[in-house]
Amino acid sequence: MKLQIATLILAIGIAMPAAAQQDEPGVATSFEQLRVLVMPGSSVTVTDPSGSVTSGRIASLTSTELALLIDDAPRRYGEMDVSTIRQRRGDSLANGARWGFGIGAGLAALALVALATCDICDGDIGPGVSVAVVALYGAMGTGVGVGVDALIRRQQTVYRRPAAAVSLRF
Repeated sequence: MKLQIATLILAIGIAMPAAAQQDEPGVATSFEQLRVLVMPGSSVTVTDPSGSVTSGRIASLTSTELALLIDDAPRRYGEMDVSTIRQRRGDSLANGARWGFGIGAGLAALALVALATCDICDGDIGPGVSVAVVALYGAMGTGVGVGVDALIRRQQTVYRRPAAAVSLRF
């Protein structure tokens, strides 16, 4: 019994770091790609190559030009005029679900180990019950993690101009 619980804890310990390291999808590196992520009317913050920051709403976006409305006056940017574009967005719910499941299942597994090794307690819990308890607490942790992530909103980079390619000739 103790070996089964230890194996379960080891499996959770190996799975959690791998799940936590998965990154969000990349940001757009061209206005053509950016058209999939934002639409006219979206509020964005544009940073130009000199570091000047401007906020406004997108009036139009083509594969070569971004028109931003700033105080009802349009300002046009080409791809070379923009370093980054950021937008206020909600946090991904997937990482909250992964972390919540790992924490809930891990706490349940630790409680089962403590119960199984307790000399005073009758730690005679079958493997089916152990798996059910870990799954139940993992599911509850998933719900809490998703709920917390649903409350988080932050500025996320949606466009980053790629670094200029360097070519060396001899």
